[in-house]
Amino acid sequence: MQFVRRMVVTGAFLASLGVGSPAFAQTADQPSPATSSAPAPVPDQGTLKPAELEALVAPVALYPDTLLSNVLMASTYPLEVVHAARWLDQNKDLKGDALMTAAEKQEWDASVKALIATPSVLQMMNEHLEWTQKLGEAFLAQQQAVMNAVQRLRSKAYDRKKLVTTNEQTVTVRED
Repeated sequence: MQFVRRMVVTGAFLASLGVGSPAFAQTADQPSPATSSAPAPVPDQGTLKPAELEALVAPVALYPDTLLSNVLMASTYPLEVVHAARWLDQNKDLKGDALMTAAEKQEWDASVKALIATPSVLQMMNEHLEWTQKLGEAFLAQQQAVMNAVQRLRSKAYDRKKLVTTNEQTVTVRED
């Protein structure tokens, strides 16, 4: 289940960026994999409106694409986010490569492991677990709408000169 979920989330994210991905299917005669630590998607309670999605993604919309993709994917595994934050707190003595090597040995999703490199983001997701779970549910149910909300916020920030090219990052604007 975790592999299938990861492929769906990754495929949706890549599709929103205009990148193709291979298709994966599970046939009825295949046994279903073990359950993951992420909750099953909530039954359709209605989709979020664009303004609601913008409010939901606002805290992370201006993150670089790589970090944003890890946050969005990790938000679909809120229990693993909690475990990673606790693990990080218990392993404060580890730094740099030793920290990342130890994190790789954990059984979390790759997106959660990647967030070990940005402890403040992981901690924020852990401290605001309800938001994290809501973001994950929205991302699973409305991938394209979530990405559109991110792009609208980035466009607004760019127009207001809050998102600019620097020596550390290059900002590109895509015309719709």
